[in-house]
Amino acid sequence: MNKKYTDEEIKFILTLNENEIHFIKELNDKLPDLRYIGGYINSDEKVILQCKKCGDIFKRSASIIRTPHYIKFKCIECNKRETQKKTQERLFTKRINSYLNKLIRDYYNGIKKQYKELYNYFKKNTLYISKCKYCNEDILSNNKRKIVCDKCCKKYKLKCHSNKSLKDLYIRDKGICHICNKKCDYNDYIVRGKTIICGNNYPSIDHIIPLSKGGTDEWNNIKLAHRWCNSVKRDSTAY
Repeated sequence: MNKKYTDEEIKFILTLNENEIHFIKELNDKLPDLRYIGGYINSDEKVILQCKKCGDIFKRSASIIRTPHYIKFKCIECNKRETQKKTQERLFTKRINSYLNKLIRDYYNGIKKQYKELYNYFKKNTLYISKCKYCNEDILSNNKRKIVCDKCCKKYKLKCHSNKSLKDLYIRDKGICHICNKKCDYNDYIVRGKTIICGNNYPSIDHIIPLSKGGTDEWNNIKLAHRWCNSVKRDSTAY
């Protein structure tokens, strides 16, 4: 079916010369999104065009229909709107990703918290069976590293040395190091803030049979020694 033109379009077509008609035909073939308004003189002069998408009216050289130009042509207003649209889509995508990451993070933290609570519950309520290294009796405890039963622990007093026991030992051994036979010095220390740094001559408790080799904290298994002599001896039984 032939296209029906309005009276205004017919009047406009009648006012066109042959060169303008040829230009419009080329323009419709190569750039169908543009409408010719007027101003055509030759291919080097500017013509008035209108974008059919956004309605923007602008001037461009008539050489726009040449191959290198019409391939690269983009309406400024359409390009601006397209850029804004892409920016909005990018921001929207960023917000969606941020929201999804937050949901995943909250879900992960919730799972982690539940796992920790479950782990602590089983750790607290799980019993382990081990052998006492002294009496070889079975030990039932929630601490799998426990290797001494309560009876042996009380019997051999496997506890950290107190300052009182060191003073008692100092009095018993008359302040003499049993390794080098020299006097120990209780004043061989310095205080830096809240830290006490002991010197080499400061007294210490030495185990004749080291705890690592089955020794105990019994009174007949400990002797007085310089801190330095004790550190050199380490867990040796020879001195």
